[in-house]
Amino acid sequence: MKKKRVPFYVVWTVTNVELWIMEQGVISLANTVPKTYWPGMTDVEEMNQYWGERAQSYSEQNQNQLSDSRREAWERVILSRLPEGEALRVLDVGCGPGFLGILMALAGHRVTGVDLNSAMLDEARKNAAAYGAPVRFLHIDGSLPFLDESFD
Repeated sequence: MKKKRVPFYVVWTVTNVELWIMEQGVISLANTVPKTYWPGMTDVEEMNQYWGERAQSYSEQNQNQLSDSRREAWERVILSRLPEGEALRVLDVGCGPGFLGILMALAGHRVTGVDLNSAMLDEARKNAAAYGAPVRFLHIDGSLPFLDESFD
């Protein structure tokens, strides 16, 4: 019997402590309370500027996680909840420097990452190339240019 597909959301602002708690089965990613990096920011241009100025340093932080034991922790948390032996069509919205898209692509999934910020997408492309991860990255203007059912 094929596993039923359910939406799977990752709140990237999860702390290392929360990640450990999730691994212990105490809470799930779906029940994690979202946090925000930009308190009070509602303007898209302001948010875009904020992330554009931090793209390189944020990318470096993400890449550090891809090169240490946190990578394995993220893989355990995320991949254990996906159907086995099946390549999914994954959409990474707000992909930033590509961390989750890279993990998913290296696990054999077909990944499209989208972001509002061009500097983040430049970092994402560079990072994916460094890991040999086939991720398609697209710049969006706030709306998703995909048909329904384009992703699993």
